[in-house]
Amino acid sequence: MALARSAVLCACLLGGIGFGQETWEGPKLKPVPRQEVYEFTRRPTFGRQAGPDGQPVRDRYEVSFASKGACDVAVCIEDGKGRILRHLVYGVLGANAPVPFQKDALEQTLVWDGKDDAGRYVEDPERCVARVSLGLHPTFDKILGFHPKDFTHGSQAGAIAADADGVYVLELTARNQLRMYDHDARYVRTLMPYAGDKVNTKELNIPHRTTENGRTVPRLSGLGGTEPFVSVMDPQSLAAAAGKLVSVTSGYGARHLLRLRTDGTTGGEPVLGALLAKQFSVENGQPHLALSPDGKWMYFTGLDPDGRVTGRSRYCWNAVWRVPWDRSGGGAVFDRDPHVGDKPFVGTIAGGQVSSVGKDSDQFYAPEGLACDAQGRLYVCDSRNDRVQVYSPEGTFVKSIPVAAPQEIGVHHRTGEIYLLCYDVGRVENGRLPARRGVSGQELTLLKLGPLDDPRPIIEQKLVTPRGDAPRVSFTPVFCLDSWASPARLWLVTARSQLQVYEEKDKSFVLFQDFTSEVAKAGLQPHMLGPFRGNRLAVDPVRHVLYYLRVAAFGPGESPLMRCDPEGLGRFVNVQIAGHWTWEEVDFGLDGHLYLRALRYLARFDPDKFVASPDGDKVSIPFEAEVPFDYGEPQDMPWTQRKWRGTIQIPALPGANGFDTGFGVAPNGDIVAFVKNYQTYEGILWGRPKNKWVDAWGERMRREMVERGYRPRKLPGRHYEAGELVFRWSARGELLSEDLIPALPMPSCGIATDREGNLFVGVGANLIVNGKPHAGGCLAKFAPTGGRLLGQGDVVKLEQLPDRPAEFTAYGWGKLWSRNMYWAYPGYDQMHFLGGGQYPCLCATCRFDSDPYGRSFVPKAYQFCVGIVDTNGNVICELGRYGNPESPAMKRGDTDIGIAHCSFLATESDRWLYLNDDGNSRVLRVKLGYKAEETVPLK
Repeated sequence: MALARSAVLCACLLGGIGFGQETWEGPKLKPVPRQEVYEFTRRPTFGRQAGPDGQPVRDRYEVSFASKGACDVAVCIEDGKGRILRHLVYGVLGANAPVPFQKDALEQTLVWDGKDDAGRYVEDPERCVARVSLGLHPTFDKILGFHPKDFTHGSQAGAIAADADGVYVLELTARNQLRMYDHDARYVRTLMPYAGDKVNTKELNIPHRTTENGRTVPRLSGLGGTEPFVSVMDPQSLAAAAGKLVSVTSGYGARHLLRLRTDGTTGGEPVLGALLAKQFSVENGQPHLALSPDGKWMYFTGLDPDGRVTGRSRYCWNAVWRVPWDRSGGGAVFDRDPHVGDKPFVGTIAGGQVSSVGKDSDQFYAPEGLACDAQGRLYVCDSRNDRVQVYSPEGTFVKSIPVAAPQEIGVHHRTGEIYLLCYDVGRVENGRLPARRGVSGQELTLLKLGPLDDPRPIIEQKLVTPRGDAPRVSFTPVFCLDSWASPARLWLVTARSQLQVYEEKDKSFVLFQDFTSEVAKAGLQPHMLGPFRGNRLAVDPVRHVLYYLRVAAFGPGESPLMRCDPEGLGRFVNVQIAGHWTWEEVDFGLDGHLYLRALRYLARFDPDKFVASPDGDKVSIPFEAEVPFDYGEPQDMPWTQRKWRGTIQIPALPGANGFDTGFGVAPNGDIVAFVKNYQTYEGILWGRPKNKWVDAWGERMRREMVERGYRPRKLPGRHYEAGELVFRWSARGELLSEDLIPALPMPSCGIATDREGNLFVGVGANLIVNGKPHAGGCLAKFAPTGGRLLGQGDVVKLEQLPDRPAEFTAYGWGKLWSRNMYWAYPGYDQMHFLGGGQYPCLCATCRFDSDPYGRSFVPKAYQFCVGIVDTNGNVICELGRYGNPESPAMKRGDTDIGIAHCSFLATESDRWLYLNDDGNSRVLRVKLGYKAEETVPLK
């Protein structure tokens, strides 16, 4: 797209901001909190405005009232049936009251011009009513999209363990969840995220932090997972016995055993147990764990000496280690140097990168699954020696049981019978395992053998994993024996997100329960909600339905976009979009049009032309549903011969991981958007290592920069990697202005605009509060003409910094000062930093939402709450605290709302607020009510 720079670089850019002329005045407004007094001293009235002659003035109506205190007030005009026609004003009365409120006044008279929010005259205004509401009072309403047996598509139920108390399933995502079921596969409770009433107790000894609002909460990773369980990434990495659970961290950094009790506490012990290794990457093997029946000993195997050296190959130590449950200090159990660390419990190791392989009683070739029987004997799947090795609790060899390619094992706690999952992942030489651990479309074997004194085959049954269940990703099956069930049951994951329970019947294993089917029986769509990175929300203000956009991952035959009728069961159905699956952002205009954005273009659609399938399982957006922009341009669609007829073209370049960082639609249909582009080639490559892959990618970006033909301006104080630009288009798709807020820091995301054109922007910098950087980013409001955040810069140096304290600090940039900014509200995250010098990364993105009042709802993921501010930045309230599905237990009307992680939300003005609590795999609906309210007809 060729941008007509002469047409768009209007006075709002060249003269409106006044670079070099305007002083660095800092924030223009001083927000104040609301007073907690919600009473009328004079009840509202609604009538025609009288002129000097005493006669009614045409198209002029007055709303008057008086409040007892300087609380927050909402004033709107409705059609008499509860539908808002015009949002007149909302805000906190007093010194910083938004216009058209009178400042420092509790008595107010407001004038309505007879128009709706879109600027059209209302038909039959005599039928309208005025509503005046005091004191926003959010309360819990309902849960959408949650089922305790549903698992996110794109991750998996990755580890399962059982003991006398129940069965435990650990879902492996960037925000891991640990759920407990009884022996009949009925959901019991969630253990992790932790119960809200257990945090900050002696019984739950976990890493924690104190938030700026004074709460003690669990520590989160940069991607929002609960530490340290966020780093559990390996299938089978869970074991249970005697009311105890043990897992093992993966990821980058030190590798620890993790200890938890089956009641969801740590029993007062630190959650971090024995240090396995000081430094391991995710390449370092797939651990297998077992607990002794008394819970005193933990066994593990499956680690390799150094994945960083061996790359994607799989060397593993052919040994099993044992450590006591209560070990939490001392040196590492395991080291690349075999002469350092603990001696193996059984097996032998050798120096160098290749471990010893053998067939003697004290040797293994790729040990895999581990299990203990009731007597404490250890069973080891010696997978590539085609046998199971059994050892006494003292490590003495007991017996070898021939089994072809055993992978996972369980031993019945009462009968001693042995259950196995077997499959062959390939054979190679010198102890080197396949680069990809897992199967797709392969045959699995379930075995039941007699007890140790007579391990003869009793059941042998074949299963086949679904082929293509996860494109381009191999899959590791998961196996668990629940011998406390009667009859004994096998819990299996043989495809991503597909958990099935089998039980013994007539010398075979028959399906007892399929979790995916259970979700469908409840009337819900299996694998409804997406994994951590995407999950945008938007509400249709006309049809009152919720849309959910899964950016990061979705399964075969599924669309990234889903739709939910909140008044129904909370069922999300696929919305298929003609010719395209790579939409990254969704929003609605007040007229009910759906807007979808890819990185480089934006299209508009009429939901009245969407087509629903007869069974209601799918909604289709045909090409005919497009509402072209008058100034739009055609856009080819992949895999079709069709085009979208009139899209807004966006001069963006792939940056970070290629995704965009937000757009918003004003009440009049104008559009503002972040556009990722850079002044210099070096800006794209900022922070990336020098290697052939980065060089190749960088060369492609260099060509793109030339071909796209657009570069942001070089200005004094602008940082070279300031790539988040703000553009504005009219409702007809005409480009109005570009680069409205130069030099926003890299992780900035989320943007909106109101009817006056003010800009609400998520800024990726720490606001300095009381002399200290506040955790997370912030939401800031700028004038319609744009504004600046300015520092020393590095392309064109700023000669003189402002002579006053800075408002912000940003990683790699230092201090930043503002111009043409009204206010900033801190704590907006999940931006991948907490103010402690962490590298900011847009993998962890977030979105606030603003309604037609100019009221903003701000996710504060690292404080487990949502902040609400009015258009002048006055703080209304915060809602939410840390919690899981059981604690706090929420019922309709409660103000105590539990959130495990919320970074995306959407609002339907003065009706509902939808929170994507993806830490608990659910969407929460919050009612936006008021403490006091009066509705009056026109007189």
